[in-house]
Amino acid sequence: IGEASALPTSCSRACTAASVELRFNTALGEVGGTAAAGRLVAVYQARVEFMALADWLRQLKLLVQDVCSHKGTLAESCPRADRNEAGHTAWVTLELVYGKGRLEKFAADADEDAVYDELAAEPRVRQLLTPSDGAANHVLHLQKGEVEAGAGG
Repeated sequence: IGEASALPTSCSRACTAASVELRFNTALGEVGGTAAAGRLVAVYQARVEFMALADWLRQLKLLVQDVCSHKGTLAESCPRADRNEAGHTAWVTLELVYGKGRLEKFAADADEDAVYDELAAEPRVRQLLTPSDGAANHVLHLQKGEVEAGAGG
């Protein structure tokens, strides 16, 4: 991975509002002893905690309102940022979650409630935000690269 660009930045209008905590992987620095000898450890580790489905559905309601007109119908295309910043940001955020062009698949005069209901029922998003172990949030643990313990220090 491009290590210089591994962290989220604010250079895009569609902010993921990601909280990031960086810590040195202490397993990389383990030296000496037979326990560490020859043991492979991950170079990069990530713990990604997703928001709860109920929290997303509340946020989704607001985002859909922002991409709809005062008449309660979906905008025909992404609002211009200089004319409707909230609508533009909401549109881009929804495309990041549901895929580029997803909102354009609705009829031009799609009702706000129908748009919300269809997006809220999206199985892929519901599965990602619903933990299978009964926890409050779904958490993914990821690892990338391997190096022998002690080789990093």
